[in-house]
Amino acid sequence: MRIGLLGAGGMASEIVSLLEYDPNNAIEYLYDGTIKEDTTKNGYTVSNKIRKDCLHIIAVGYPETKRKIIEPIKNKAYWLFALTSAPSFINNDSVEIDMGSVIYPYVVLTSNIKIGMFASINSNVTIGDRVFLGANSCIKEKITICDDVIIGMGAVVVKDIKESGTYVGNPAIKL
Repeated sequence: MRIGLLGAGGMASEIVSLLEYDPNNAIEYLYDGTIKEDTTKNGYTVSNKIRKDCLHIIAVGYPETKRKIIEPIKNKAYWLFALTSAPSFINNDSVEIDMGSVIYPYVVLTSNIKIGMFASINSNVTIGDRVFLGANSCIKEKITICDDVIIGMGAVVVKDIKESGTYVGNPAIKL
């Protein structure tokens, strides 16, 4: 599969390492709209143009920056539906993962979970039942989210959520 990463920083490096586990993945380039001329990083082309011959995955951690990159090109790029990395446990019968989301290794998704577009879930995360993760949300590594929680769009979860409710902001706090 030909893949273009949108982003060329630290999160892009992490995602490259996940993609390299599968020999069928061909990482074509990394996108950085701020550079003037194409260059290379870790052996991959870094470009300032979106290519239409690849599937894309967003590789930017900061929600506001992620939004600025995605909005003008959301309907112009072909998106990798979701990137998940073994070993993770996902109960596929009741977990919905929307396009462009990244799920790192050692994540446990239980049941009745909906993950919005372009969400990022770092390693060693456990998500309880009936949890909704809004678009562009980010869950830091080693986090547990209890049952019956809504994480708002663009929220950044940096500590365990032990009480059901709705959480928004950076860092995420209960409404």
